[in-house]
Amino acid sequence: MKFQIKNPDFVFDVEKSFSVELNLSIVAQTLMSSCLPNDPALNKESPSHKLLFAREIAEYRMWIADFYERIQKMPQVTDQDLNCHMHRLSQIHEGEFNRTAALKELFLYVSQYYNDLAVAFSVPVTGVSSLTSHRSQTPSSPRMYMSPGPQQDLAMKLEHIFDIVKDGDHLYASAS
Repeated sequence: MKFQIKNPDFVFDVEKSFSVELNLSIVAQTLMSSCLPNDPALNKESPSHKLLFAREIAEYRMWIADFYERIQKMPQVTDQDLNCHMHRLSQIHEGEFNRTAALKELFLYVSQYYNDLAVAFSVPVTGVSSLTSHRSQTPSSPRMYMSPGPQQDLAMKLEHIFDIVKDGDHLYASAS
């Protein structure tokens, strides 16, 4: 939430002046302070946004507590209801999904964050550079030479995505 409020340029094509950036930062800090359940008492060394908006922060805290209480009291959504809703959404948007573009974006994301993802999935890290360098050296070889295990599985999935993206790029190139 903080990034959308403080950095609208991430979502919209807008330029921020320095003063607008400072004001948006104060708004974001105020909203974040409103979400903290235990806040120390105000004193002369408290951050300026807490001193300026102490009354609003207390009011926002009550709104947030009420919001979460109402959510907690709502009936639980069943798996069947969720599946029906997702199926309806899928039917409404059928034909709008570009699989190749999505896989290309996924491949770019995985390429950029390969080491972090490997650590998150408890995979020994060798880096995506080995994937791309291996592909450039032996383009006819469909698989990388690795020890069996989770890393091989991740690498095979990346190879499959890479092949689909590569084939999709050839389709786009021949169509234009």
